[in-house]
Amino acid sequence: MPRHARPPARPLALPELLGRVGVVGGTQQDKTQLCVALACQHVQRRSPVVCIDARRYPATEIQFRLLMRDNARYIPLASPARLLQEVPRHILDALVQGVQQGQTDTPPPLILLDGLNAGDSVERLLTFVLRSGATVVSFLGSAREVSFGRYDTLLVLRTKAEAEALSRAAGRKVSTEEIGGLPSDQAWLIHLTQVYRVRLPAGLRDED
Repeated sequence: MPRHARPPARPLALPELLGRVGVVGGTQQDKTQLCVALACQHVQRRSPVVCIDARRYPATEIQFRLLMRDNARYIPLASPARLLQEVPRHILDALVQGVQQGQTDTPPPLILLDGLNAGDSVERLLTFVLRSGATVVSFLGSAREVSFGRYDTLLVLRTKAEAEALSRAAGRKVSTEEIGGLPSDQAWLIHLTQVYRVRLPAGLRDED
């Protein structure tokens, strides 16, 4: 058994994500399925959703348009390093909608950032968004984008190619073997010093 391995246990259901969350690892399809599944969960509970898509994996836009229609704001970007002028307005609209609803059983607004890397302008916007109580989930392109202290929670999907780099970026809280050996419908959820194996929302398929 690897030095970092944990005893076998049934994975937990993915809890409601709060604060700033980073998602790393996985295939392109894994990321799209998770992005869409999180959006669907929030739409079903009448929570505002905005997806800023800089990765532009074809299935992402198709599924947002077909499954959510006008219930979630989907904004594709031509460049991962440049925000469209209307993006802050759409995000602020979602925050206002969340405040107006004011229902205790409704999750906070969900902001999905898929492949976005627009630097300081985004960080200033996200600081305001997080202080307003929204949840921000960033789908990161590689382990190099995992900045220490930036994310309240890190969700590590299965990958073999980048398992060593992700283990190192996560402070060795999960081992290379634990990352590479995950089923594709599970992930490691790292919150502060706590580590949990969780089931991802339905829809993720096993693929190599």
